Amino acid sequence: METIERRLDEILNAARLVADAKRPLRLYLRLEPEVEKLSYFAKPVALPEGVVLVEDKDAMADVALFTHHGLDVAPAIWAWRQSHPGALVLLWAWDNHLGQLFNLHSALAVDIVFPSHAYAADNLLNPMSLLGPHLPPCSAQWQGDWVEPASRSDRLMAHYVDYPWSPRSKLLAELADETDWADVRRMNPSDKRAYFWQTPERRLADWLGFKVSLTVPVDRDLSTRFFDALYAGQVPLLAGDLPDL
Repeated sequence: METIERRLDEILNAARLVADAKRPLRLYLRLEPEVEKLSYFAKPVALPEGVVLVEDKDAMADVALFTHHGLDVAPAIWAWRQSHPGALVLLWAWDNHLGQLFNLHSALAVDIVFPSHAYAADNLLNPMSLLGPHLPPCSAQWQGDWVEPASRSDRLMAHYVDYPWSPRSKLLAELADETDWADVRRMNPSDKRAYFWQTPERRLADWLGFKVSLTVPVDRDLSTRFFDALYAGQVPLLAGDLPDL
């Protein structure tokens, strides 16, 4: 109990320092290398007024935001903490419905953790960090306006990484035979280049080419696909039990 009380005091003290800042808030944003490699965050990152981005991990910062997308980012968090004592450290857990041990290990290293999937947030509960409110994964690939294409396909967009262990794999296999009204593309988990090696502009053009897309989860998660469809002006067709909806 003493350890928990001391940890809460540390978190509150760090939060007070941030709240009392009389200058722009200095934010260090650390994207998980797996996501950064895929160019899955639009650059430059749009920030609210009064916040400046610190890109150098050794520079002074008031708050650090680490994203977590499956790998264990705890070592990187602890390394940053050592050189920035007293700063507030946050974790945005994008895939907290999977990889529970890596998620929990990463959550133990921060002050506040924000789950992208609220239905699985209990997996992040621990005595060292606070569980923040539900922060959905949103659409991070693009930002700003786009031009409406001259036409869009009437076929159902169903472009997926096909994980054989996921229940959706059977559905995708069945849809692949419905070529008259479904555009099904399945990528092998070991080779995602067909989508992720495309530029963000090329990816967006692909989404803008359809009116409707299928959102079916790996587990029960409301994924980025739902938000990407909304961003691209599509009608997302949802399948399955999605408690976070």
